[in-house]
Amino acid sequence: MKIAIVEFDYHYLDLYNTIKLFENSSHEISIFTKQDICNRFLHEPVILKINWVLINKETIFKFLQANTTLLNSHDIIYFNTIASNYYAILKTEFNVPTILRIHNSHTYLCPTRFLYFPKSKFELFKAISYIIREMIPNLDFIYIPKLLKKLDRMCFPDYDVENYVLEQKLIKQDKIFTHFPAATCFSLSNNTDNIIRPLEICIPGFIDGRKRDYKLVIKSIEKCISNSKNEINLCLAGKPIGNYGKKVIENFKKLENNNFKLKYFDNFISQKEYDNILIHSDIIIAPLVAESSFRIYKEIYGKSKTSGSFLEMIRYGKLIFLPQYFYTSPMLTTLIEKYDSCNSLAIAITKYAGDREYFKSRTSKLQNYLLENYSPSKVIKQFEINCAEYFSINKPANS
Repeated sequence: MKIAIVEFDYHYLDLYNTIKLFENSSHEISIFTKQDICNRFLHEPVILKINWVLINKETIFKFLQANTTLLNSHDIIYFNTIASNYYAILKTEFNVPTILRIHNSHTYLCPTRFLYFPKSKFELFKAISYIIREMIPNLDFIYIPKLLKKLDRMCFPDYDVENYVLEQKLIKQDKIFTHFPAATCFSLSNNTDNIIRPLEICIPGFIDGRKRDYKLVIKSIEKCISNSKNEINLCLAGKPIGNYGKKVIENFKKLENNNFKLKYFDNFISQKEYDNILIHSDIIIAPLVAESSFRIYKEIYGKSKTSGSFLEMIRYGKLIFLPQYFYTSPMLTTLIEKYDSCNSLAIAITKYAGDREYFKSRTSKLQNYLLENYSPSKVIKQFEINCAEYFSINKPANS
């Protein structure tokens, strides 16, 4: 198949995951995007296998109108993100099947049911700013529902989110493009051979108090190093946001001793370095808050949206520690760790740091599950089955 992938916004990592998914397939990929997004891939060998169609200085509307024929020459048009330019996309005539990935289900599918009430002056300012600068001038609340009606199918970042929107009746079954997750285990690594070494923990993502509870992790690490002599290395793989982020780093640094070492970054981390960090990590901790907001709407981690850290677990095959309230399927719940306090998180960290055979066994079981459910070959096969079933498009004879 010839697949057009469109990304005008900011989900670079999801775009990267999609590109890697199709890297070794027989499908022909074209990406319609901005120059700055393309620049993020300059050091990736996969860039040579892709046809890039880049916006120059024209508006998104003019770009789409100029490239409508080219877009329609593909078998499928897949929108990796639509977070702006709703009118421009709505007014483009698509003659082939279209798929949109929805990252924030409440915001797009039923916003009035899930209004978010600001918890601070800063959040109130951000909400008012969005309403004045974007919502009213761009008429998002009018164009998003029309756009969702226009596009053929929607996919979601993970199977649990897909199940949630169906259970909540946020979308009809015949509008879903099923089982097309935002990550596959194409970078799955086995870093368990040398088990006589410090436990390598990573917390990916921006150090942002609005989305993560780092205070709980700080208290947990403090308990770990006070109650045991196990060696632990922690990497904060994300840029600190504001004074909160800087304070988090300072508090972790105060805990450093012979058994606890900290690595952190002041600025953006390159994809190559980020990959290296995750590949050589043992465990991911995702200290997510229970509820998040997108614009002026409430989103729930594990239900209406997923987390980048959860997708990194899939991609790299790393054990993940999640808050108890983050929903995961019953089977996956038995393969990862959940915590409900700093004490339970400290106990889990100490267990894995002190019993590396246990860590090795748990990692192996999780990776087997991921290979069975999230392998690129399995996801591509399901993608092809869906295209045949929903759109009567058959895969190429040589695939």
